[in-house]
Amino acid sequence: MENLRVLQPNKYNVYIGNNITYKLIERFTFDKVLVIADANLEDNDIDNIVAAFPNSYLLKVKAEEANKSIDQYLKIIDLLVSLNFGKCDYILGFGGGVILDLAGFVASTYKRGIKFISIPTSMLAMVDASVGAKVAINYNGIKNLLGTIYAPQMVIVDPYYLHSLPKEHLINGLMEAYKMGLTLNKDIIKAIKDNNYLEVIKLSLEAKIKIVNEDPFDNDLRHVLNFAHTIAHAIELKMNLLHGIAVAACFKYFIKDEILKKEVINDLKNYVYLDDIYAFIKNNKAEIIESIKNDKKVVNSYHMFINEVFLTSINKYEFKDIKLEDYEVLLNE
Repeated sequence: MENLRVLQPNKYNVYIGNNITYKLIERFTFDKVLVIADANLEDNDIDNIVAAFPNSYLLKVKAEEANKSIDQYLKIIDLLVSLNFGKCDYILGFGGGVILDLAGFVASTYKRGIKFISIPTSMLAMVDASVGAKVAINYNGIKNLLGTIYAPQMVIVDPYYLHSLPKEHLINGLMEAYKMGLTLNKDIIKAIKDNNYLEVIKLSLEAKIKIVNEDPFDNDLRHVLNFAHTIAHAIELKMNLLHGIAVAACFKYFIKDEILKKEVINDLKNYVYLDDIYAFIKNNKAEIIESIKNDKKVVNSYHMFINEVFLTSINKYEFKDIKLEDYEVLLNE
């Protein structure tokens, strides 16, 4: 079992290993626990998690972006009130990024913050969403418009839960890991090609935790984790794409090295069908650019400068503030 330590904004441990979940839970004492679980997970896995806590309640939520909503948020708040949850009690997010975002946002705002545990069950959540303390819900058709930075008590990353993950969701997570391979550690890309998923998870989390420890509140260095995300967020909800796949499709717009760009596009064809995505982007440029106005990376809302990450070569990048009209050029790529 690996134990990685996140130091900022609060200290917590990230445990990584096969079949470690119940061994870890046994070490701790819990008061009341609300398990917010992905309704798509196998019933046996959900039942076992709930049974591991002596005083637990279960809420199943279907893991789709539509449920990262104000309505769903308020339903959970009402449930917590009815169950008399207090500051000493826990919310446990058990699922992929959608569930962890929703559960974490609830935990961060209920009574100004109650305890939160994260058990990711998707590849995307294991390599990215479970670490970094960003939690959010969508609003008015804008992804992650309402959010906070709120650290969990601990994160348990157990690849056992990948057993029920559909192939496209596995690829979804691998593409987010590929992003960190491009920007931070090229060994991640090798591990992806070798189908060494435990190594993909470990290397990805090591890379992300290093960045988070240096820039927990996303002021400068952490922007590298947003590589290719601006356009991806603009098309993700519109096309109903999985997050990692949308991000992967947008790599090419932010790679300056033409040789590397061709290599990456050829590589991605082994995982993702890109033609429909690129056709949508070309045919909907105006709508996409309009959506970018609400992106969280906007650094000047009057002149509409947006902070972007450009890859100059493998694991070498630069930050640049670009204007909204510059996306017209990028989207013609």
